[in-house]
Amino acid sequence: AAVAVGFMGSSALEHVDALLALLRDTFFELAPDALTVGGSRPRLPPECRSAKCAGCLALGRIVASGAASLDVERVAEEVARLLLDDHWEVRLVACEALGSMGDRARKHSSKVAALFDDPRHALRAPAAP
Repeated sequence: AAVAVGFMGSSALEHVDALLALLRDTFFELAPDALTVGGSRPRLPPECRSAKCAGCLALGRIVASGAASLDVERVAEEVARLLLDDHWEVRLVACEALGSMGDRARKHSSKVAALFDDPRHALRAPAAP
């Protein structure tokens, strides 16, 4: 549901607080299913396995839509906090969400740039210019 709300852009402003609450969700589906292990299908993306990732992605899309009445500073700050998450896929989605916010998240550019040194290549690449 969170991903769908994110696609609604500025029309979804009434749901921003609920999406911010998802950023504190701790569940992350780590267990692969038989089709993934067997190579029949790829693993689902992080936003399909974690409410925290889904909320983060949705908030990035809402900010990117240019919603004028949104407290972008607050939203970007909450998303940037996830750049320090223990789970690398959460850090990845937070990096992508801040990137989608563009200039509106520029205050957090040094936090994103810190991911250049992340041990995961999947994180270093999206953080690179």
